[in-house]
Amino acid sequence: MRRFLIVILYSMLALAVAGLGAYLVVAFMVEKAPEVEVPDVYNMSLTDALDTLNARGLELEVRDFAFSDGVEENRVLRQRPSAGSVVKAGRGVGVVLSRGGERQFVPDLIGQFEEDANIQLAQAGLTPAPAVRIPGEPAGTVIAQSRVPGTKMSKGDQVFLLVATGPEQPYMRMPNLSGAPLAEAEKTLSELGLKISRVEDTQLGDPSRSGRIIGQEPMPGSKVQKGSEVTLSVSAD
Repeated sequence: MRRFLIVILYSMLALAVAGLGAYLVVAFMVEKAPEVEVPDVYNMSLTDALDTLNARGLELEVRDFAFSDGVEENRVLRQRPSAGSVVKAGRGVGVVLSRGGERQFVPDLIGQFEEDANIQLAQAGLTPAPAVRIPGEPAGTVIAQSRVPGTKMSKGDQVFLLVATGPEQPYMRMPNLSGAPLAEAEKTLSELGLKISRVEDTQLGDPSRSGRIIGQEPMPGSKVQKGSEVTLSVSAD
């Protein structure tokens, strides 16, 4: 029995010595490992970051993922230890990879008034682009949008809207106002629903035509719609 206990005691002692020896070897190796400077791997792809760190005798460890508007998906967003730090060779460098820009869902804007649609886009983290306007009803409402509702987009992306301006106005032919007195031309245009945008005085040297129309834009016979603007040239002699 005594011999058995002695054998057990020596076995435990041998294991303790072996463990201590292994610890001392590892500690010695760590102590003797060369020091290296941590490279900057910001915005690198995972493969490039791995190659860059391995070239310095360091390991890459992916610690987390995070959204970023400035760094593309699967590129290094942050690292620890930071670039320029001095560490022992063989150490791991933890990185956070980008998920890319945060995704937003496009709301359903069809039938909404333009102002309300723009508010909804802003609340969704999206940007309303300048609206394209075409005849349609009800006036001021969205009749089409550039992205299907429910589509995922990056934060800040633009969404284009098609907005109705009301019923399409019928076309008419521009009357010939040449030779008519200005007051008569103004009355004719008003009755047709056309607007005078500018009246230009022109010297002709012919007093008999003073105050009469000598030019117009659009030209006579042109197709115009109600509300169109007209420029008149009047003899000032």
